[in-house]
Amino acid sequence: MPSAQETHDSPSAVQDANPQQTAASLAQAFQELARGESTASAMERKLTVLERRIEELLDSVGADESMDSTPWDRE
Repeated sequence: MPSAQETHDSPSAVQDANPQQTAASLAQAFQELARGESTASAMERKLTVLERRIEELLDSVGADESMDSTPWDRE
């Protein structure tokens, strides 16, 4: 294992890479990030639709239960 001094003195991988490789790596990272953001947005939209549907179902069950009960059932 290198000592702290050896690690400090050795150049980082970014410094060793040529500028074109670094730019290509950054471009790829931003593309992957954009894909991830797009996927997250699509999932959020689907989740919102699902939440609305669940609320509709719960509301309909609640309405059905209140219609089935009579004043005598509520005591």
